[in-house]
Amino acid sequence: MGFSIAIDAVKPIIDQAIEHPEAPVAYIGVSTETVDAGIAAQFALPVDHGALVVAISPGGPASKTSIQVGDVIVEFAGKPINSSDDLGTAVAAKKPNDRVKLVVVKAGGSRVTVTVTLGVRPLPT
Repeated sequence: MGFSIAIDAVKPIIDQAIEHPEAPVAYIGVSTETVDAGIAAQFALPVDHGALVVAISPGGPASKTSIQVGDVIVEFAGKPINSSDDLGTAVAAKKPNDRVKLVVVKAGGSRVTVTVTLGVRPLPT
């Protein structure tokens, strides 16, 4: 399993960090991988697109919801999520403490709507 982020998705975040290094950045507290046909088949997922949750940060915003490792995020704040990049871009467009609704597909195929209050991305140590 590998992780990659398109430079176009992170460039605005990098520019903002350089300009305002102490500015708070929205954070959902999940690590994801893009769901494509291969990932969907490998993990027997009920969908062929979205952001597969592969880890949840302890104490992070997502950990306070019903989101679990293995869920697939397919919608964030009313916008379709087709990839991890889409999710990162959607989160970056929000502010800490914003409450957003996510549509999550569970392993059995059920779709649930989850409300999460975004946190502040922790600074690297």
